[in-house]
Amino acid sequence: MLNYKVFKDTIDCISSIQAQSYQNFEIVIVDNASNNGSFEYLADKYKYFSNIHLIKSRDMMFYA
Repeated sequence: MLNYKVFKDTIDCISSIQAQSYQNFEIVIVDNASNNGSFEYLADKYKYFSNIHLIKSRDMMFYA
C-alpha cells in the first residue's frame, strides 16, 4: 500500500484489512517520501506488528 502524507487514510485501510476474518496476511506500506512525519508516525504505531512492514522511499516516485 502506498502512503504519501495522509497516514490517517493508511491507518483506516490497515484497520479494514485487520477486521476481516482471514488473518493470514502481510501488509507492506511504502511511504512515497512524505515530509510531514507520516512515515515516523506509522513506524511507531505498527512497530510491534510482525505482519506489517514499512519502506521509506527517499525520493518521490512517479510512474506514467
